[in-house]
This record gives sequence, C-alpha cells and structure tokens, in this order.
Amino acid sequence: MDVRSLTYFVAVYEEQSFSLAARRCAVSQPSISAAIRQLEEHLDCQLFVRNARGVSPTAASDQIFPTAVRLIAEFGALKTIVRRPVATRPVRCAVMPGLSGERVSGFLKEAAIASPELYFELQRESSAADIMIVSEAALPEDQIFHPLWRDSYRAIAPVGHPLTMREEVTIAGFADDPVIVAHWTDAPGSPRRAFHDRGVQLARMSIAHSHQDALAMAAAGFGIAIAPSSEPLRSGLVSREIEDISVERNVGLSCARSYQLPSGLSIAVNICRLRWQSR
Repeated sequence: MDVRSLTYFVAVYEEQSFSLAARRCAVSQPSISAAIRQLEEHLDCQLFVRNARGVSPTAASDQIFPTAVRLIAEFGALKTIVRRPVATRPVRCAVMPGLSGERVSGFLKEAAIASPELYFELQRESSAADIMIVSEAALPEDQIFHPLWRDSYRAIAPVGHPLTMREEVTIAGFADDPVIVAHWTDAPGSPRRAFHDRGVQLARMSIAHSHQDALAMAAAGFGIAIAPSSEPLRSGLVSREIEDISVERNVGLSCARSYQLPSGLSIAVNICRLRWQSR
C-alpha cells in the first residue's frame, strides 16, 4: 500500500466510477483497477461493489476514506517540510463569480499554510489563469477537476415569513412570491434551469450582485432568496430545502492537464474536501 494507491482509492470513492477516476488521475483504467485490487488484498476487505452506473463504496470504504484523505495530505506536507524555499512565480488564480467567498478564502489560506512560499495573483480572465475555482458545470474543455465542495440551493427567508411555516417548500410555491437570486444563468444545475424545466413563471424577481447581497435583501424583507448552502446565513434568516427538485453544483479547482499543481494546492484540496464533506 502506498500513497498512489490511496490517491486512486479516493478518486474512485468520490467519482464512484473506475473510468472517471482514471480520467481524473490521468492514468489508464487497468491501473486504477489493479491498485484497488491490491488495496483490497492488503486490507482483506471489499472496497467497492459494481452497479449499473459504476461502483458503490462499501461500509469498509466509508470507514477508510477520511483516513486515506488525511494520509495523502500529511504525505504532501512532508515534502514542504524538507523542501528548501525556491523562487517561484505567483500562481495565477481565477474565481468563478457567485462562489462562497468564505470557502474560497479558506481554501487559499490552507494552501498558504501548506506552502509558505506559495503566493497568488488573482485574474479577471480565466484564459490567463493557471488554476480556476469553478463549478463543474462550467468546466472548460481539457481541464482536470479536483472537487472541493457540493452546494445545494435552498430557499432563505426571514424568521416569521410564511415560507418558514410551510410544511414543505416546493418549486411551484415560488410562483407568487418575490424571489431574489444572484447570477441568473441558464447553466445546468442552476435555479433558473430548474424553474424553466418545471414551467414555473415567477411573478416578481430581483437580481442581486452576489449571493450575500441576495441574503441581505431577503433579511430586509424584499423576498425569498435562492442561494447555495455554502453561503453563511445572516442572523434572523431561516434556510429551507426545496423538496421537489435537486438543484446542486459541484465546486472545485481546475487546471490544464499539462499544469503541474504545486504540492501546497494538492494538500489544500484534500484538507478542504474532507472538512466540507462532513458538513
């Protein structure tokens, strides 16, 4: 058992597919299969069960996964401990609009802790960036995606609002309520696509500059905000799940296949993914 095998295991666990894990790790599928088979022999347990859509983790995998992620991160940290500081150019980073500022800054902070010599230069244009923090639905072609967190969109209203007293919140219930959203795009997995696919016509809608602005408008009584679960709630607001739809987005770090990801970023990806997965 080595770090490479654990890395392949984590990829299969998160992708729930040997082929997707192979693509993510830029290796052949037989290499992934062989590594998992060796792990199963070493640990004397079955890690995955094949199904029609790919594979499902076993109970043993669920127990092993957090430790595997932690070991990968700690192994990466060893390199930074013994490595001499070297002159390096900044990592040019672009961030997709509409992502949680708290989580983006938390990720960059972890990277800086893992590699003190690492520093960033934020880019407005993704074409000039080495890495992007982006939704998987907006992933450019020929980019590798390293997942960080998964957002589900929720309905958010002030305490005492009729929405908070409903037995269940459904998408049809928004037709007569003023709705506040940020970045009203038609991308797959977006609230706009969900409303359109269900044929729900909104009577009144406000567009906020950011999700936090949408929450501020909801707190002020302008309507119901539709915002990702990763956005921290303001005092006096209540979050409700929308029962009859699943509006989600996977957010992660992407880079070109040819880009050598600095070890500090790899460590930060593993640490943040494990932290946010448990929430």
